[in-house]
Amino acid sequence: MAKYGFCDRFFGVQQQTPKHGSATLASREHGRMRAVAWWPLLLRWLLAQDADVASPELWEPRVVPTSTCSERLHGEGLEDDAVEASAGVGLFATSSMDRGERLFELPPNVFVKGDQWELAEWLVRENVTLEVMRVRAEVCAARPEDCAAMGELEEDDILEAETWQPYVDSLPQDRSRLPLGNVFLQALFSENSRERTTEASELAVREAVEYIPDWIKEVPEGVERWLYANALVASRLHKVWYRDAFGDWEMTTALVPLADLLNAPAPGEAANVACETSRRNGYFLCTTTTHVSAGTQLLVHYGDPNATAESLVDTFGILVG
Repeated sequence: MAKYGFCDRFFGVQQQTPKHGSATLASREHGRMRAVAWWPLLLRWLLAQDADVASPELWEPRVVPTSTCSERLHGEGLEDDAVEASAGVGLFATSSMDRGERLFELPPNVFVKGDQWELAEWLVRENVTLEVMRVRAEVCAARPEDCAAMGELEEDDILEAETWQPYVDSLPQDRSRLPLGNVFLQALFSENSRERTTEASELAVREAVEYIPDWIKEVPEGVERWLYANALVASRLHKVWYRDAFGDWEMTTALVPLADLLNAPAPGEAANVACETSRRNGYFLCTTTTHVSAGTQLLVHYGDPNATAESLVDTFGILVG
């Protein structure tokens, strides 16, 4: 099987056979293919000049081929059992790093894949389901006789709501805990936010999501603005380096959950990475907050400490390629 470069695979460049056995055509075709062969190298060089990420020597995520084409983010050279024994799946330091060292810096135009309101609508649906469960639990506890009249929730709804409860619990309950303060506030208080969706305009929906969090009520059209801002920062497309199936370094765009980048530590552990958006240029910067040794986990899954790479894909929809 022929080995194609990144651009060859991306643009579908394939070797072609000259027609009619023409030597001139074959010569031209050969020259064209030689020229095309330079594109992967040129593109890789250009990307490296404007990568806005740290060099691969500092951290080495790698791709583990699976049926879901998932990306297992851990340091090159770490054994699988060492990764599975650690607190979650995330990014590991492959060499010691001093306090204040940059992991990566991302430009402000690297944001969400897809329509931001699609994410907002999803958030509405999830929170409505959770609110229904919360109200039902309160009613059943206070007035058991009214419990049966509320009807039963579908099992899938219950399981789905339980899956996202840690995410809802992680939402900031006051301004001091706003994620990505600058970008989040810009989106939250923006005068140019997009038209509200039908779902977000429904009074019932607004009442259902207002409990997360109360201080949002202070903002004009607070629920809708909250949904917009949260969708804007809930996940971002990041340019990351990874090794392809042939062992070559390539840069791709990955959809990484914000919770990963906020580096929520395992119980009893201190966060060793701080991520923030620069007020000077709007870039998203992650740096170490303390000295870390080789093999130290830097960015982790915020939920189940025993989560696998596949669960990251299933839960957050991490995409590669």
